[in-house]
Amino acid sequence: MLLEKIDEEEIFFAECFYNPICNIESLFDNFDNLGSFSPDKFGKIRQYQAPMLSFESMIDIDTPDLDEKEKMNLRKGTGDIYNLGGRNFGKCESINNYCSLANGKRKRFGDLIGKKEIVFSLNQKTLKLETSEAFFRDNGIRNCYKVTTKDGKEITVTKNHPLLTKNGWKTVLELKENDWLATPRKYNIKNTQTVDENEKYNKIVESDIYWDKFKKIEYVGKKQTVMVSVPGNQNYISNDIVSHNSLIGEKLDIPQSLMTDDGWWCGFASIDMNHITGILDCVRDAVDNHPIVSLFRRRVKTHPNYLITTKNGWKLEGVNLNLNAKSPGDQFIGKHFQKIYFEEASYETEEVYNKRQDAISEKGCVFRISGMTDFTRHSPIGRQFYDPENKNKIINLPQFVNSFFNEKEKQRRIEQYGGEDNLNYKIYVLGQIIEGGESEFDMTRVRDCYLEKRTIKRFEIPKKRFKNFKDFIVVERPKSADRIIIASDIGDGAGGSDLIILSQIGNKYRWLYDIILYNLTASEQIEIFKFLIEKLSANVVGIECGEGIGRTIYRELERIYSKDNLVYYDGREKVNVDFEKDDKGNIKREKGKPVYLQEFMSEWSVRRLKALLYENLLSLPKDFKFDKQLSSVVALPGHSRTKYRCITQQGDHLWSAFKTFAICEWLKNSLLKTPSMNKNENFSGGVSSW
Repeated sequence: MLLEKIDEEEIFFAECFYNPICNIESLFDNFDNLGSFSPDKFGKIRQYQAPMLSFESMIDIDTPDLDEKEKMNLRKGTGDIYNLGGRNFGKCESINNYCSLANGKRKRFGDLIGKKEIVFSLNQKTLKLETSEAFFRDNGIRNCYKVTTKDGKEITVTKNHPLLTKNGWKTVLELKENDWLATPRKYNIKNTQTVDENEKYNKIVESDIYWDKFKKIEYVGKKQTVMVSVPGNQNYISNDIVSHNSLIGEKLDIPQSLMTDDGWWCGFASIDMNHITGILDCVRDAVDNHPIVSLFRRRVKTHPNYLITTKNGWKLEGVNLNLNAKSPGDQFIGKHFQKIYFEEASYETEEVYNKRQDAISEKGCVFRISGMTDFTRHSPIGRQFYDPENKNKIINLPQFVNSFFNEKEKQRRIEQYGGEDNLNYKIYVLGQIIEGGESEFDMTRVRDCYLEKRTIKRFEIPKKRFKNFKDFIVVERPKSADRIIIASDIGDGAGGSDLIILSQIGNKYRWLYDIILYNLTASEQIEIFKFLIEKLSANVVGIECGEGIGRTIYRELERIYSKDNLVYYDGREKVNVDFEKDDKGNIKREKGKPVYLQEFMSEWSVRRLKALLYENLLSLPKDFKFDKQLSSVVALPGHSRTKYRCITQQGDHLWSAFKTFAICEWLKNSLLKTPSMNKNENFSGGVSSW
């Protein structure tokens, strides 16, 4: 009931305020910096982005003859979305800055435009530098500012470019005199603090970050800039300063909800804290600094969990799925959300899905779900995608809807993924769902092999740790083990090698360790193999030899150890799996010798691994990485062969190492044939470098 008549200007304001496109374009002229506002500048929602916005605010839910459940159904009708498609990209600094690549080189950003490189990025949870895939593209001429630190480091970026400070990500114009900027540690910093079992202290003492004090900022005019995108950690190293790429996704929809969803309890869920802060830090900028959005602000808390509350009773909580934890998704417990934003939805496990379903209000919940199409039909998100009731809620767009995508970019992607028929090209560029995309493995049976209360002991050895790798790799042979098997997937770049170590007692195997090697040469990896073989008194070592570095490692180990203890794995080669038989069941013979039935290693390894899992002959500590990769394996039937592919964007190295293990187990399944590995008596000389 109106208490007084409203005028046309007030009606016009209401129409603009509750229309999400008009509201967002009016409030935010720069989608990369939600804290800024200009009354005479407007943003632009692209045509393909409009369906991704929620239009709930335009629904009249105050109709008196509707109950609360019916009102929620109206909200869900316009708010529910499953935005699953190709990759997106971010922004933007001077082409004359230098990027730190994972191979140790520094390259000018201008020379990287149109390319993909592996760079260093910061894991904000562990404060450790990791390797990530980065994409570089031309971003035109922009007004730029030069930031200088106390130690003399300089970086030239646009005004809205975020840099990491001790108080979180700040745009260049938000930096203050006492701010400290994150830079990679170039030397060991002496710290008198005792390193104890306190995780907080250990993280600080062992971090890869040195905090350099901000000194000054100066405008340097218009400069040619480059757009940088780093999925995952969403940052990279520029001129020895940690920089952030930016995203336009949920962060536009959340401020709209903040202003119109009075009294709502919302959740923002993702696979780890880095992904949560990557979006919610942008929203926080709006809540803290935007002259209009900040009017709603009541409280912002970032630790231990993200929490934003407003004066109209709206509340947003970050939900860290903690997928590597013993009980992932526990932060959903006790919640009663009316709206859930979910990023990287393809990583949702059955356990997390069930907890998410239990975390919705009794009236219902609006789901705002996004991710890529690297999932299978029977995964949680796969079932939601194929559910007929969700048909009108699905957005499935390719990468080339982006205005920056042109023919040159298309050709670069084709080269990157090895052709338009490549599975990863179809997923990450075309945003396609794999036809018949059913997981090759029955994950219910696989998960029966999991040791719920155990976690795998994982060691990572990047190039900088190699000199002291024996201090980082802490392994021992179980006293009860009949055999120790080391199986590997071999590489020399940022993707690296994955070594898994299993023990055998009787006919059962147990996964003990996972060792990941980054950017190590063949000779360096051989040193680690030798250390593990001798430390564990290993019986069998399987080397994946599909690439040259794997063959080099195999040849060198063959010079040192008995060939009877080594397994050469190459998926293109065949392995004996049985004897050929005639119609009467007798073994066929040629020249008096039995004729073997052979299969390609790449296919037989999958069948053998499946048998070991289904017969419960493998004991596996519960591990998200293993579960995700195995559940993402699909079979692609060909003319004469079936090819198996792991379609997760995070790589397939662990999966490949387990295929090598399956061939090791098949070929060396007799304890008597595989004693502990001893050095060849006639071996002399060191390991040669390739």
